[in-house]
Amino acid sequence: MAHLSDRQKAELVRQHLDGVPWTRIAEHSGVTVRTLQRWAARVEAGQLARPPRRDKGASRTPAELVTAIEALAVRRPTPTIAYIHRRVGDVARDRGLPAPGYTTVRHIVHALEGLDLWAYSPLLTGAYVRADRPLSAGYDHPGTTRRLQALAAVADELGVTRNQVVLAWLLGHTPAVHPILGVSSVAQLSEAMAARDLVLDASTRARLDDVR
Repeated sequence: MAHLSDRQKAELVRQHLDGVPWTRIAEHSGVTVRTLQRWAARVEAGQLARPPRRDKGASRTPAELVTAIEALAVRRPTPTIAYIHRRVGDVARDRGLPAPGYTTVRHIVHALEGLDLWAYSPLLTGAYVRADRPLSAGYDHPGTTRRLQALAAVADELGVTRNQVVLAWLLGHTPAVHPILGVSSVAQLSEAMAARDLVLDASTRARLDDVR
């Protein structure tokens, strides 16, 4: 690895502040993650000049916006960075959050390349199948009712549960999304395992994906 100036070290730290994972920066720069983190500590301690942010001094990208960017990035057909940037800007304004810059969005999207995707609690603690567990307020937006109706219709036609359709949709996605599940009974485990054999054809996926 060539010797880097303090300015170059600060620039690598800035990329992380813009939302790029350390592992991604290490891969492209040839600098180890441990070294990068040590430089970040020096920045925090004032031993390296704090790098200027590309988002004109805005705070670090909120986790919910990073999640929104990643969710948009894995859609098919693949949307452009410009489209994702516009959509996330709308989300940020609606929630009173600072909108991330184009470069930040691009870094987050590119960081997904070659990585496995995992979905935590994809069955929403039973909300798809239990009337006593309604969806949280975060999912209450125009289109939710129509999406749930489409999900119920597909499950009824295939003779499976709504949970199984959700899991099959994740596993059949490109790239595949690996669900992280928590079960409390053998029946729930069996239901989840059976979803591995459920394949949604293109027309069925389109019915689910095209609901707005």
